[in-house]
Amino acid sequence: MYADQYHIPKDRVNASGLLERATASDELVMQPVIITSKQQATHPNQLNDSALTQINNEDIADINEQILLHERLLLQMHEGHPHKPKHLADLGSWLATRFECLGDNCDEHQAIEFLECAVGMLDRNPAKAKYLYRLESLFYARFERLGVVADITKAISYGESAALVAPDDYPNKLLNLSNLGNYFLKRFDALCDVTDLHQSVSTHESVLRAMPIDHPERPMCLQKLANAYSKRWERLQDVADIDLAISNYADSLHTTPYHDKPPRHHFLGSTLIARFDIFGDVADLESAISHYEEALSISPHDYPHKSGFLHLLGTALLKRFKRIGNVADIHKSISNIEEAVRITTDEHPDRAAFLIDLGDSLSVRFENLGDIADLEMSISYARKVLSIIPNNHPDRHKHLSTLGELLCIRFKQLGYLIDINMSISIYEDILRITSGHCVRPGYLNDFGIALWTRFERLGDVADIDKGISCLEEALLHDVQPVKGRFLNTLGTLFWKRHVHSGDHSDIEKAILHHKAAARIIPDDDDNPGMFFNNLGNSLFTRFEGQGHLDDLESSISNLEMAKQLISDEHLTKADVYNNLGISLLKRFVRLGEIIDIDEAVANHQASLSLTPTSHPSQRRYLTNLGNAYFARAERLGDTLDIDNAISHLEIALRVTPKGHPEMASTLDTFGICFIKRYEMRSEVADLEKSIENQEAALRLTSSGHPEEFLRLSNLGIRLLTLFNLSGNIADIEKAFSVSEKAAELAPEQHPSTPGIRNNFGNVLFARFERQGDIDDLNKAISILQATADTMPDSHPLRSSSLSNLAFVLMQRFLNSHDLSDLLSSLLALRESSLAKTSPPSARFEAALLLSKIAHFYHTLPIHGFPSLNDAYATALDLLQRLAWLGLSINSRYQELLRANTVACDAAAGALMMDDPERALEWLEQGRSVVWGQMLQLRTPIDGLRNNHPDLADNLVRISIELEQGSSRSVNTTTAMDQPGSNEFIARKHRQLAHEWEKSVEKVQELPGFERFLLPKQYSQLRQAAAVGPIVVLNASTYRCDALILPSQEAPLCHIHLENFTFEQARGLQSLMRNILINEGLRGGDNSDRAETDPMQVHPDNKRTSRSGDPWDQILSRLGQSNSGDERHGQRVNTGITYDDEGFRILLAKLWNSVVKPVLDCLGLQPSSSQELGRIWWCGTGPFAFLPVHAAGLYPTVPTETSVSLADYAVSSYIPTLTSLLNSSRRPAHSTFKLVTIIQPNSPGASSLPGTEKELKCIQKHASRFTMRKLERREATVEKVLSCMKECSWVHFACHGMQDAVQPAKSALLLEDGQLELSEIIKQRLPYPDFAFLSACQTATGYVNHPDEAVHLAAGMLFAGYRGVVATMWSIRDSDAPFVTDEVYSQLLKDEHPNSAMAAQALHRAIQALRQKHSNGSFAAWVPFIHVGM
Repeated sequence: MYADQYHIPKDRVNASGLLERATASDELVMQPVIITSKQQATHPNQLNDSALTQINNEDIADINEQILLHERLLLQMHEGHPHKPKHLADLGSWLATRFECLGDNCDEHQAIEFLECAVGMLDRNPAKAKYLYRLESLFYARFERLGVVADITKAISYGESAALVAPDDYPNKLLNLSNLGNYFLKRFDALCDVTDLHQSVSTHESVLRAMPIDHPERPMCLQKLANAYSKRWERLQDVADIDLAISNYADSLHTTPYHDKPPRHHFLGSTLIARFDIFGDVADLESAISHYEEALSISPHDYPHKSGFLHLLGTALLKRFKRIGNVADIHKSISNIEEAVRITTDEHPDRAAFLIDLGDSLSVRFENLGDIADLEMSISYARKVLSIIPNNHPDRHKHLSTLGELLCIRFKQLGYLIDINMSISIYEDILRITSGHCVRPGYLNDFGIALWTRFERLGDVADIDKGISCLEEALLHDVQPVKGRFLNTLGTLFWKRHVHSGDHSDIEKAILHHKAAARIIPDDDDNPGMFFNNLGNSLFTRFEGQGHLDDLESSISNLEMAKQLISDEHLTKADVYNNLGISLLKRFVRLGEIIDIDEAVANHQASLSLTPTSHPSQRRYLTNLGNAYFARAERLGDTLDIDNAISHLEIALRVTPKGHPEMASTLDTFGICFIKRYEMRSEVADLEKSIENQEAALRLTSSGHPEEFLRLSNLGIRLLTLFNLSGNIADIEKAFSVSEKAAELAPEQHPSTPGIRNNFGNVLFARFERQGDIDDLNKAISILQATADTMPDSHPLRSSSLSNLAFVLMQRFLNSHDLSDLLSSLLALRESSLAKTSPPSARFEAALLLSKIAHFYHTLPIHGFPSLNDAYATALDLLQRLAWLGLSINSRYQELLRANTVACDAAAGALMMDDPERALEWLEQGRSVVWGQMLQLRTPIDGLRNNHPDLADNLVRISIELEQGSSRSVNTTTAMDQPGSNEFIARKHRQLAHEWEKSVEKVQELPGFERFLLPKQYSQLRQAAAVGPIVVLNASTYRCDALILPSQEAPLCHIHLENFTFEQARGLQSLMRNILINEGLRGGDNSDRAETDPMQVHPDNKRTSRSGDPWDQILSRLGQSNSGDERHGQRVNTGITYDDEGFRILLAKLWNSVVKPVLDCLGLQPSSSQELGRIWWCGTGPFAFLPVHAAGLYPTVPTETSVSLADYAVSSYIPTLTSLLNSSRRPAHSTFKLVTIIQPNSPGASSLPGTEKELKCIQKHASRFTMRKLERREATVEKVLSCMKECSWVHFACHGMQDAVQPAKSALLLEDGQLELSEIIKQRLPYPDFAFLSACQTATGYVNHPDEAVHLAAGMLFAGYRGVVATMWSIRDSDAPFVTDEVYSQLLKDEHPNSAMAAQALHRAIQALRQKHSNGSFAAWVPFIHVGM
């Protein structure tokens, strides 16, 4: 090595043989040394770039001679020679010069080695700075050449060292420092470390502070600072940075000599454009355009960058056109870019880019002005771009995509199939060449749009299926910020498939994706209104299928938003008007508000006015406008409206092609309009035309047509409408005749047959209501009774049919007060609830209705009257079928919405019968149903395995597969009905659920296992109290009660909370919500739509002659006749809803009416002892959301004494008694190991600096124990789950999220995504013991599922953790470290940490936190709770 060759001390040589920069022991005196006879030789440090380019062979010989002479001289020098550093540096410089001339890497390596040796020998010598700068430049040059990050880091290091040792008057010190600022930017580009951005900015700022105002390089230094600000803005999006960038670019421009100004105008203009793209301030855009125009005006004719300035000006003018709409701008945009293209040669590197943007401007002009020539030229330029660039060009896929999109647009305009087929073929090529590429998701989206476009024309469902698969694949990638567009496209595809196939799951998916898309519309989207249009359409479609008014309201609000966002000139505006008109008409039919029908007519008129006469959508718009006129005529009686309706429908029929599938439907509506006009004018001709058109509609429906009986039934309802208008008995007889025929033709096995018979019953019932002939009512009952009698027990609609019969019988009872009708109605409901082959939802609804009606009449002395207990028992038994194990978890929760209060009401019923033990059993059976199912899958089966190992192993196998499949994710890549497809996975899961049920039944047949996995009996539940008193608080609309298990041996205590009602509980819940809100702690174009007929009656299983749920009307009447029912209690005054005063009211009410009676029953007294006993609280209904643990009297005057539950006992919560039983029976793991997950900066969430303080607190107390730490980037979902399997204790300090739409997706936010509740509960952890969830809303629950405990804390219990510290709402980042410190100071003070002491530790921590907040600020300390053992 050279270090040995030139006697360089060993202690100055590092591991790679390079010299360390050690400090010399003495100061050298630098003197020039003459070592060459060639006086004209140039010292290497004096060579600049231009000199190097002019070096000839003689110069190379001189350089070689200098290198040789310096080598010889160094060989002769002894160790410590005072001039040795200088000659080493000179040798390094000559070697560097030779490398720059010849490019020999060996020269560069040796140059660096010698210079580093020289620097290492120097201390404060003035020459040291020069050598450091030389090293800096060498390393930077090598980084630029090779891209090795270590080189730029070395360059920065030497630059910083040089800046420190160089005196202030060192030549070019400020310029060298400016270069250092640029190096930081270079390293940021390589490593993305934000610290480098900050360093770059601060370095450039320091240069400008020290640089004289008139320094010739100041303009360039201002530009460099502006570059740094601009780069930092791009990364951190701090508005101040882009403002500073613009300011410094402007200063640079103003101080730059005239001839150098053009590029400065360019930089300033481009940054102004960037700020315009963020904030949309047109002033920025105007200023940018001015700078581009000025750059062009002062540039010489032959200026090399003139074409670039023309191009930039053209794109800026395009932006202004899109924003302001001045047609002159789009024309100027095109002319400027055309000029840029004209003055560039075919070989110009930017020519393709110019052609691309020229095509873009032309396509925009086409979209707005409609000149097909512009579209043709745009396609021509797109093809030319592809001919210019090579086939292996890295951006070829982009230009192919442009051509594919343009061909798709031309297909929509001209209808040539070759265009759409070519477009699809192009996208297939793109996807082949972008496999694994980050841009692939965007092309999958575009491909999906092209496929749906062809589907619209050809109707091949394979296209739509393929499009859905493409979009689902695209969304598997990180596609921000265009995720909204992809979700929008996918939602539209699902919507279209639903319209085509009627699959209800598709419309749910459509709405889910459209909602998600509308929340994240890209800022640069040029048609954001269509996101809301598409969401409105899918919501309307679901309303049509399910009838939920909320869907219709949401549809209208979204379509209104779309209308506001889309200009009348846009091609999609007509569809938005049409869709909004349809939704408004439907709301008018539903609610009868005149403003809705007026707005519907206005929107349909606007839609038609924007549509050319020859447009294929004209027929649809005419029909819908005719429907709107008809509906308004029917309401207001204006003959002009009915005339307009008839004229528009007449035109619609004229332009409808023969054989069109909607012809019959239009004729039917046409006939209804004539009936209306006949009623208005009494002209027989109209009546005749009505009959003529209705008969024509039926003639178009061939005999035996699968929908003949449906149209007959609908005609019967229309005749019923005619009867209501005319009063002619013949009309009702005709209605009867048609409806009777429809009922006769309805196939017995057809799913709509019960609806057809219901319609027939409605005709009879309407005649009864009009004429009062009881025979009609009796006949209606007879028909429905006969339907029920003849319907096989296995018919899936038996339950619905029996419920309809029960309804008519109940109506007759309310008219006649004949108790036999009441009894028959209730017996029909009971039979409906027991129809085993009917949908569980229908059976459950029947059982629920039976129990509610029985609640009113259970005291009547009627023989055979259904038992109230039997009714509730049936409803509770059906819960497992309603939330079937074969459904996904989210689907089960959705189904359980029907059973919101059934368990609580059942318990109330049992308590009315003085049966508290049954009440406790029913509460356990009917609450936390999903958790209970999951726990069953993990039930220990050691006893079964000892006797029946094969059966036990089979159960374990099934349970594991079921558990994994319950929270299954969507598969988007496998063909339907193939292994791995969604259809295959769902069917397999249902098969497993059936297999599980059969296996469990087989076990229950074995001796000793008769109650295997059946609901727990009281004798089992009471064992949960072995750990201490348990209090179950039940809130029902009928009454509120407390069930108390003082101990395992003591009898069950029951307290009727006479001074507390369900309405008061809900009032307290509302009060708390208002408090938390006040404190900030809660907090594709489906442009086609099928016509709607306002008179159309579609057969279903509900009575069509009643608005809303008819049973609600009956129950309402029953409620009015039972006004003394104890549900009508005093409401809590919720007038005060803010801050601590509101909390005082809430907690005092809980104390006086709920908690104090319980404590009195238990005989507990307040104690100042640190060792308080414990109480476990299990709240139902509204109690699940109330802070019972904090109940007490908290005076506002400091001198008054407070009293609270915390003075009596330490509180914990449990979701069910079973959860406590499981935790108490599972011993803590003997080996203590803690993992902390610290996430102060979750992507997309606010910063939590307090989490790092938490870590320090834990580390302080856990120094003696084994602890793992996952912080920031290490805290990934995969690593966290892995550590949870290794560690018995886990502490999360991060953001928490409660998902109200899909509760199982509630999550903890980690570095790479969300650790969802559904993922946590799938884990089978070997050592779970204690979890501390220092995050927001980890025990919040879901208001629509108060008794399902759908929150993260319950999920941790289910995953096996015996105890959990969690939060009821958002917590303050500053309080979390305090509580953490206090809790772990107690839990980790002993040699063997005991999680069973977590509740006591939290209790003490909260008392300390209260003192910290001076016993106020309830929102700060109340949310912390302990759950579990």
